[in-house]
Amino acid sequence: MLKQKDLSTRIATASLIDELSLGAAFAPEQERVGTELAHFFYSHGSKAKLHPVKSLIWSKLSYVLGIVHPANTGLQRKEELVAQKAFFDTIWDFPLVEVVQTLGDAEPPEKDFDAIATKLNEGSAAHADEIRSFEQVYMHEIEGCLSLYVSTARAILEGMFERATGAPPQSTEDKRRAHEKELLGFFVQCFKKKEVRKQLPTIHVHALCHAAVRWNKRQRIEGNDLFDFHHAAAAIPYCDSFLTESPLRTMLQSKHLGIQADFPCVVISSESEAAQYLESMPPLEQQ
Repeated sequence: MLKQKDLSTRIATASLIDELSLGAAFAPEQERVGTELAHFFYSHGSKAKLHPVKSLIWSKLSYVLGIVHPANTGLQRKEELVAQKAFFDTIWDFPLVEVVQTLGDAEPPEKDFDAIATKLNEGSAAHADEIRSFEQVYMHEIEGCLSLYVSTARAILEGMFERATGAPPQSTEDKRRAHEKELLGFFVQCFKKKEVRKQLPTIHVHALCHAAVRWNKRQRIEGNDLFDFHHAAAAIPYCDSFLTESPLRTMLQSKHLGIQADFPCVVISSESEAAQYLESMPPLEQQ
């Protein structure tokens, strides 16, 4: 939505999102992956009953651009907490269109996805002769994805240790780096197991998308493809259906990716199929 430079069309899009989403939204990807990692650790390291991860990765539409609240107000700590809660409750019910109107023509900091795509294409071309199997290139992409979240995984484990022992972990920066290196190696090996891939689906689907492009050596990735991969990594594990463009649908349904066997999400790319699918859905109150 924020790629739209014209404020009037951006507001119109926000209004449509308000209508169709009923105020619900995925948590931002970094937060969603952190939730999946925490659920993975606690499911293996705690006897406590956990909520299903699919119930934990949602947020309110008004917070998709980040959670903010008043800080350093000069109030007493208890009073500041009351103010923060009141602010949080107010923003919780904000429609997205009001958030967009408040932002106006302002544009959030954004990565240059075209430049990133160019760099990825150059790297893929340089190592194309080394590819021997799809599983090989998938594991390479998994290592790259995991490297972005290994510090998050370490922080989760340290939090678990502190809650279990009542004492914060004593660690130097060198030890933390060494711990992260060990964690990365551990997770890369874990992803050889199918059940782990399904427990950490956002990283899994994201890696599959990039691996699929590298496996098709004639295909070059474009900047907008990176947006599409983020959308797929959110939708495939948690949605009943994913409406997207035809090339991405074809890629996601490729047999060697195994997505259709692992996730029940229906991928749709034509308007007529989308209309037919929506008409077949039961009324919301019956779901």
